[in-house]
This record gives sequence, C-alpha cells and structure tokens, in this order.
Amino acid sequence: MTGNTHPAARSWAVERWGETGAPTVITKAAEGSSIVNDLDSTSTSGLLDRELFQSVREGAILFKLRGVRRTGWRVRSILTGGTISTWVREGTPIPVHKATFDNAGLLPHKIGAITVATEASLEAAPGIEAQLFSDLSRAVVDTLDRDFLDPTNSGVVGVTPPSITNGVSAIAATSDPAADLAALVEGFDGDLLGAFLIMPPSVAVKLAATGDFPDLGARGGETIGLPTLVSRSAPMEHVILVDPGGIMAAFDEQILLETGREGTLEMDTEPTNDAVTPTAANLTSLWMANSVGFRAIGHFAWAKARPGGVAMLQGGSSDWLDIAGVS
Repeated sequence: MTGNTHPAARSWAVERWGETGAPTVITKAAEGSSIVNDLDSTSTSGLLDRELFQSVREGAILFKLRGVRRTGWRVRSILTGGTISTWVREGTPIPVHKATFDNAGLLPHKIGAITVATEASLEAAPGIEAQLFSDLSRAVVDTLDRDFLDPTNSGVVGVTPPSITNGVSAIAATSDPAADLAALVEGFDGDLLGAFLIMPPSVAVKLAATGDFPDLGARGGETIGLPTLVSRSAPMEHVILVDPGGIMAAFDEQILLETGREGTLEMDTEPTNDAVTPTAANLTSLWMANSVGFRAIGHFAWAKARPGGVAMLQGGSSDWLDIAGVS
C-alpha cells in the first residue's frame, strides 16, 4: 500500500491495526529470523518474496516430483545414459562400461504475472491482500504445470523450455483402463521405484469411479502402487508416467514481488505493446485510475536428462479417457 518507505508503511499499519501491527521486518516463520526486506526507504527493487515462492513450490508439479535433479543456471551438466555395474571375479579388473554424454546448461526462462487493485479496495476490502497473493501464486503454478506437461509445447528459444512430454510417442487408450496402465508401464524405460503418475483431476475421478483404484481421488493418491499427482493444467485426456531422476531443473529460490502506482498498463490478457516490436495499444495510467499494480517475476527451466524417463497415455473419442467437456 505504501511502497518501500518504512515511515509511511508504519504509519499506515498502525492506523489500520494499532501499535501491535507496526511493521519491523518481513520474515517467514519457517525460516527463523531470515530477513527478506527491511522496508528501507532507499530500496527500490521490491521484495524477494520467499512466501510466494513457497506457495508456488507447494502447488506446482515440478516441485512435487521428488528426485528431480537440481542444477544451476548455465551449469554444464553431464547427461548420461547407459552406465551399468556388473559382478566381478576376485582378482579380475572391473570393466568400464561406456556411457553416452552430452553437455547441457539450463538458461533462465522468466514467468511474470500482473494483477491490479484499486486503492479503495485495498483500504476497505478485508482479506484482499491474501486474495491477491493467492491469485499471483495460482497464475504462476498454472503456467508452470501447463508448459511443463503439455505435449504440444516444443519450446520457444529464450521464452519457454519445451515440455517433458514433447516428442514422446503416446500410447493410445482403449476401453480398459487397467490394461492401458499396464501398457504404459511396459513402455516406460525409467525407474519405476521413484516414478510418479500425473493426470488431470477429472481423469483421477473417472479412474476412482471404476472401483478398481480405491486409493485414488480428485486430489491424487496412488494408482497401481504409483504415487499420483493431479493438476488442473495437466493435458486433458492424458496420463503421464515420469521418472524424476531423468528430469533436470533450475530455478531461483525466491520470486520478485513488486508494486507500482505510476506505471501504465495495457489492460489485456494478451498484450501487444512491447519494447521489441512496439504496437499501438490503449494504455491505462495506474495513477489516474487510483490503482496499484502487483507484479511477480520468477525464473525456471527444465530439461529431460536422459531418454525413456517419460511415457504417456493418450485418449481419443471412444475410450475411457474421453472426458470431453469435463475439467
């Protein structure tokens, strides 16, 4: 509400909540005394919001896949395939098994989200701060899940990494879900002991309704002994089997959260005006509209570290995965 100036923030908070509501530092209890930003009046860079990142981390499929190989930006990571061990007779040499190597460094890709609220609503509406926080978090999670899983996402250089399912040959579903899941496992070359199934909530419900998968529901669970994750942004009529050990990912440990009152925005979900190819557009002044803009920016990237770690089941118009119109 008051930007980054500490005196103004303190005055506003005390007026609204009393002296006990006076701000000192912004912290996250789970991280002890870790200071995110002390509201210093000279700060202009916004807040490195660990709470917003934690909310995204709790919701996005990328972070729920325990065992994903974490790496840093532009680190030349070695991708391997084929290294094995063998029994060795005492006194004889251990054979060297040739692996395949490829150097790959992940470049940061930026996800941004903007939402706007009027000054009046921020002053008067109870709980609107929490709602704005939730909206920004959900927007980032939805984008991450969609582009991480969408088979049609082949990536755009410098914009979006390709999905982990892009280029994977899908197995066509039939009328028998149990047989289809068995075929999915049969065509999987990853490590089943650490693998996860991923599907939309509607598919999970449809499987649960058969009565053959009692540990599965709209919020996930377990399917044929495999932990199952659900996402409303997962591709419809698909079931994906993933070995997290075959996925390499890089990401920042925080999301930049900023506010602004003096900027101008193109109030459109698909804006056309940009600094690369300027295009005429109707812009709205936040100051003239007595509004505040909230912007969240995070950096993420991923890549398949070895082949065979992703398998996919795809439905059609006449099989059990046909859930047209269901979301």
